[in-house]
Amino acid sequence: MNHRLEQAIFTGLCFAVAFAALAHGAVESWSILIFEFIAIGLLLLWVARVVSNKRLTIVIPNVAWPMAGWLVWGWVQSLDFAGRDGSRWSLSFDAEATRLALLPATCLWLMLLIAANVLNWGDWPSRLKSARLVAGFLVIFGLGLSVFGLLQHLTWNGKFYWLREPSVPPTSPFGPFVNHNNFAGFIEMIIPLALALALTRAVRPGMRKLSGLAAAVMSLAVILSLSRGGIISMTVSVAFMLVMGWRRARLSRHRHGLPTAPDAPNALNADEAAGFDAALFRWPLRPIRMALMVVAILGFSFWIGGDALTERLARGFSRAGSSPETFFENRGFIWRDTWTMIRSHPWAGVGLGAFATAYPAYSHHDDAQLRVGMAHNDYLQVAAEGGVAGVLAALCFLLLLGRAMAQSIGHSDPLLSALALGASGGVFALLIHSLFDFNLQLPSNALLFLLLAALLSHISTDAKQSSYSRQPNREPQAKA
Repeated sequence: MNHRLEQAIFTGLCFAVAFAALAHGAVESWSILIFEFIAIGLLLLWVARVVSNKRLTIVIPNVAWPMAGWLVWGWVQSLDFAGRDGSRWSLSFDAEATRLALLPATCLWLMLLIAANVLNWGDWPSRLKSARLVAGFLVIFGLGLSVFGLLQHLTWNGKFYWLREPSVPPTSPFGPFVNHNNFAGFIEMIIPLALALALTRAVRPGMRKLSGLAAAVMSLAVILSLSRGGIISMTVSVAFMLVMGWRRARLSRHRHGLPTAPDAPNALNADEAAGFDAALFRWPLRPIRMALMVVAILGFSFWIGGDALTERLARGFSRAGSSPETFFENRGFIWRDTWTMIRSHPWAGVGLGAFATAYPAYSHHDDAQLRVGMAHNDYLQVAAEGGVAGVLAALCFLLLLGRAMAQSIGHSDPLLSALALGASGGVFALLIHSLFDFNLQLPSNALLFLLLAALLSHISTDAKQSSYSRQPNREPQAKA
């Protein structure tokens, strides 16, 4: 019974990731409602497992605490007080919008806890299997979503899934997402994970080939989505992986007194003796293969994308290619107005989810009909909505996440080290993309981001507690 409940919770968590992405990012009322019901269902299954197990054990990752602080501050902002004259007052510009935003945000926090506990259930082989299954699911789902996105892009008839009429005509759809930047933001978090699995020897050859194919197809989909932020973030994340992987390789060899040059005599055997898989970083074979893959993807993308891709990337034209698009016309004026909003409410902010309500009061744009719902920069939006408390919570979250990334990449197990490197690359990609877009405002992208954060937290905790060299009684690692 207990094992079946654990399987149901794991399956439900994966279903939540898939549903949120396929339901246009879970931004419409009906999809948000279903998303919240899924979270409640997972909570009930978790309670049933506790009752069945007759023991309550909760793993709370460090990154969950600042997120909880952010939610508490949001509930404080939503408090609505009535004056004697019948007027209403709250810290939030729109208390109702704040409450509505807090519901899915609380569900996301709950799913972060569930993911962290799912990855920690059972003995060592079970935990290793759970991490491997999460990575495998994300790679396969990312591949399928990218193939669908490419097919729909090439055969676009104005309807999502070729059947569903959008409620509002989308300006730049790709795959199930209304905005191509959100599609790129979702996929760019999975590409590093697929790339890490493709280049490590800790998984079976079949999985390596599938992961390599997935990385290539997903990269192609991001490029053809014409999301400049997505392309930049994807490129930077790959560079981040190479730098962190190379640094980890040198530290591992130095720690064990081994040759620091990847091509030194007997370096491979030495790495295996140290429990470290250096296949990701061996020079020059692996970097050359990666470079050839990138060149092939770019060439194929330009062959298919043609003029639209060239105009979008090189000349900064709009998606339709009809008129020049400057930075200020695209996002700059929103950032300027958001900064004005931050200076006007530096301490308490305007309220979580109340950005759209507060924006017109600080807009300097000539178009009175213009409606801006997001700051197109998650960092500015956090500062505008949360004030000092929101900024401090976000900084604590980023610091704890960065520490988890550094510790998890140093894990002595080759598979977990590769998963940590891929998850770190995915997290880093979205953090870069958040400078230009609002991916973390979508439940689908935020859930995937938190799932990767839970994976990193799980691996970093295990890296601190144990290693193969210190615990020889651990069972041998199984091939994925």
